[in-house]
Amino acid sequence: MSKTIYITSFHPLISRNIIGSPFLDILISNGFKVIVLYPKKKKSFFEAEYGSKDIILEGIDTSLSIRDKILRIISLSALHTRSMRIKRKTELKGIVSILSLFLRGQFGSFVVRNLSLILTPSKTFERVFKKYGPGIILLTDIQNESDIGFGKAARKNGQRILGMTRSWDNLSSKGLIRFFPDIFIVQNQILKKEAIGVHNVPEEIIKVIGIPHYDRYVSSNYEKKEIFAELNIPANKKVVLFAPAGDRYISDNTVDSDILMIMDKNLDERYFIIVRLPPNDNVKTIESGTFSNRVVIDRPSQRFKVLKNTELSPEDDIKLIKLLISSDVVVSGPSTMIIDAAIVGRPSVIFSFDGSEKRSYYSSVRRFYDYNHFNPVVESNACYIAKSPKELINFINKAVANPFEKEKERNDLIDKECFKKDGGSSQRLLEIILREYER
Repeated sequence: MSKTIYITSFHPLISRNIIGSPFLDILISNGFKVIVLYPKKKKSFFEAEYGSKDIILEGIDTSLSIRDKILRIISLSALHTRSMRIKRKTELKGIVSILSLFLRGQFGSFVVRNLSLILTPSKTFERVFKKYGPGIILLTDIQNESDIGFGKAARKNGQRILGMTRSWDNLSSKGLIRFFPDIFIVQNQILKKEAIGVHNVPEEIIKVIGIPHYDRYVSSNYEKKEIFAELNIPANKKVVLFAPAGDRYISDNTVDSDILMIMDKNLDERYFIIVRLPPNDNVKTIESGTFSNRVVIDRPSQRFKVLKNTELSPEDDIKLIKLLISSDVVVSGPSTMIIDAAIVGRPSVIFSFDGSEKRSYYSSVRRFYDYNHFNPVVESNACYIAKSPKELINFINKAVANPFEKEKERNDLIDKECFKKDGGSSQRLLEIILREYER
């Protein structure tokens, strides 16, 4: 077999997590013929960002069929976790809640996986093998419909399949895994345990590698003084980097703007506040709001009419690294920004209240901290959890005054969530692929 590898990049975060990480350059330097499959509607982005690299870009129609949509509903209905119990009382009310009563245990798994085997569309992908020939398959988001379709086509053509989880919440909130790859790659031991216990993935096919896009974070050596000058941050200011939850997660979202207003009104003049908007979401009350001139709003690159489709380039990720390094404390909702902050050694504060409102549990930001994937963060004591405006301000001041107070807890959290903070995740992924060629 030639050293050919097909890599999927159908979800907006994959271009940051895998394609824009050091992993792609490592593959190329090891002599691989790399074929990246991406949504053809995003041709301009992928050609602009990666067209100069020694890779082949293949656009795919990723429109979902009726069968895809039905299989997604069934998969979500068959997953039984604490996260899903909460979601079935909020955004997944209705048919998913009803079907979940019947699709349980081994019966639910049998239905989902056999229907997926029969109904998953794959003809779109079969032409790819006719065009480029055999190779190793790396499905970067094993629960994405297009990844699953490509996986089915690959299996029909006798190709070895490596499948990955996309993010820390996928195995507990994105549906039951519909098929098993030959090698199942996860970021940490938490996800390995969920793969075995929740999805019945055979332990012997699971490999733990860490998080490739953090390889760049670990090796970054940007100086705070230089970042201040580049980003026009006033000298001698204490910087709060604020990551709002976003309108897709909080209905009638006044929470994010309330949190920002509380900080703007109550933090003293030492502070400068940078709001880093979610790349794939709106925060309309912040974007249209009025705040003091010490508040700066940063919108990651927007290249598509539909914000949800936004892809992050390597430059966008470098900008985030610089924002994190420039900060003295990160204030966040239920986001991976907590892990981002820990990786670069910054303390963080989570807001676990709804600004000036008193919302019921199922419409409150509080519910997200009970999701399975966020439980290790809460239990780690690696960040301050503010449950009131007073606590928010007090914890920000405390974190800035003593940034090393929770350093041990942050490092322990990194070990749990990132496996290793050694900049070697891309290399571990390469080694798994190389072993496949030695078979």
